[in-house]
Amino acid sequence: MVKRIETDNQNRIYKWNRDRQLFKQDYNPIKETSFVIEECIEGITEYKSEEAKEIADLLTKVIANSHIEAVIDFIKEFQLDKFKPTYEPTIEQQIDACQDIKVFTIGRELKLGYNPNLCLLEAIKHIESDKGYYNRSKGKWIKTQRTYEPKYETCKL
Repeated sequence: MVKRIETDNQNRIYKWNRDRQLFKQDYNPIKETSFVIEECIEGITEYKSEEAKEIADLLTKVIANSHIEAVIDFIKEFQLDKFKPTYEPTIEQQIDACQDIKVFTIGRELKLGYNPNLCLLEAIKHIESDKGYYNRSKGKWIKTQRTYEPKYETCKL
């Protein structure tokens, strides 16, 4: 049943992209990345749609043009270690952002000619092969070894 739902959802996302003629446009990885960043912005701020899109487009272009160091230096001036968010997104906003990100990333994989479900399985095998430990002081998992490299070429449609 789960496989049927995954396939149906993938077909619906394909149709959504096709109906908007997104497959006919020249593929642009910067634009595709901007869609995801826009949804991230909408998921944690009060910025919506056009405002979030404008910010995402700008950020993506700056990053893609290798100006990331300048952005990082600029951001560090804000002393983010003392940063306290002024906006608390609702659970619904956060879930909506996650789902929109899925729609855009699945559409991107389809545009590139890959099966999103098979790509996800390869990514899961990749992360499951992690060896390492949890570093409590850093609050994160420290990878010491990864034994599986994804074979995305096996995921082509």
